[in-house]
Amino acid sequence: MTPRLRRGLLLGAAVVALVTAVVVVVEVTRSSPPVVASTTTGAPRATTTTQPAPVPPASLSVSLWGDSMAVEIMPFLRGALNQQSTTAISFRSETFPGISVCNYVNAGDMEVDATTNRPQVVAFEFSGDVFSACSIRLGKGRPIADYAQTSADDMKAAIEIYLQKDPSIAHLEVLLPPPSVPDTNQAYIDLVVRDYQIMVFSLQDPRVTISSDPAASVSNPDGSFTWTLPSTIQEPAAGVCLGAGGVNTVRSSTGHFCVPESCVGFQPGAWRFSNAMAKDMLDPYGIIVETTTASGYLH
Repeated sequence: MTPRLRRGLLLGAAVVALVTAVVVVVEVTRSSPPVVASTTTGAPRATTTTQPAPVPPASLSVSLWGDSMAVEIMPFLRGALNQQSTTAISFRSETFPGISVCNYVNAGDMEVDATTNRPQVVAFEFSGDVFSACSIRLGKGRPIADYAQTSADDMKAAIEIYLQKDPSIAHLEVLLPPPSVPDTNQAYIDLVVRDYQIMVFSLQDPRVTISSDPAASVSNPDGSFTWTLPSTIQEPAAGVCLGAGGVNTVRSSTGHFCVPESCVGFQPGAWRFSNAMAKDMLDPYGIIVETTTASGYLH
């Protein structure tokens, strides 16, 4: 983080304390053009179009931007991205607790990344926090809907930096946040999610889509909040200890993922979330992620 960005944060002035994550993934490599196969069997002429499976690239560059949730996810995502044997992945991150996307946009850091580093995959994880001056530029005490809209506007600015700096961008994916801890900020999270969805739709760009896979990986089947989830087949097989009833804790008391009392350092929530992220990020490139419990430990 640049010095001017650190000076610009007002971490002590919080309007809303958020504990969930919004992740936006920008993927920059265009897939192969479709192959058109035509067959003639008399009238009428039949034409079929098929899309070949993408060939995994030899290398891929990934950048992660985000707040406190990204600080926790970052080391696990690094491990998850390396659970494949076809592509050499370079990974860099810019994360800080309580930061907002507008801090990085205004400081010019994202533009530098887009024009200098030219990552092929970019992940944005921002909760819509309102601790910094730029995130509450409308003033304190406003309706929470105003801050949600500001967060969506700032996310759009971040997305457009990458869309405009590389004409070969092929896929942009917005990963929606998991539900908030009960009786805290769910109303605000709902507004942020709604405004992100409206913002993505307003872009009218076929390269931009929305996914909820990471959020679903740490939520109940109906999408509601949960502290625990049933263990996967891999967890007991790898000797990861389980709670009563064969469940593991996926959210900490703060609503984040890193649970201090987790067994021998394994983090079930971060493991699930980061592996869902990795699969969504790499699947368009034909890169197959083979999930192992190794990515559930700090890397």
